[in-house]
Amino acid sequence: MLRRLWIEVNAQIGDKKNTSFKIKEKIALDLVKHAVESGVNFGYVGTDAGYGKGLTFRKELQRMGVNFVVDIHSDYQIFTNYVTHYLPEKDPSARSPYQNGT
Repeated sequence: MLRRLWIEVNAQIGDKKNTSFKIKEKIALDLVKHAVESGVNFGYVGTDAGYGKGLTFRKELQRMGVNFVVDIHSDYQIFTNYVTHYLPEKDPSARSPYQNGT
């Protein structure tokens, strides 16, 4: 079944009328979506860090209900708890960063 899927995808790519530029994450998501819709039975999707850095890619796999394992770069920050971002309140006694210190 995977060979048939590969042949179908390559046939689509070879059709010059239907070719357009796509980033690799989009191509990979299209392949996974096609596999799911075709009934290909697989346990998970595994990727290297090139895909793991893209939040959109991971979220789309999650939305599709696909189990996945992705490598990440060593400097990628992971938070085990939900993190909220905020701007601290302005201190009225603090100098403006635009004031000349002289």
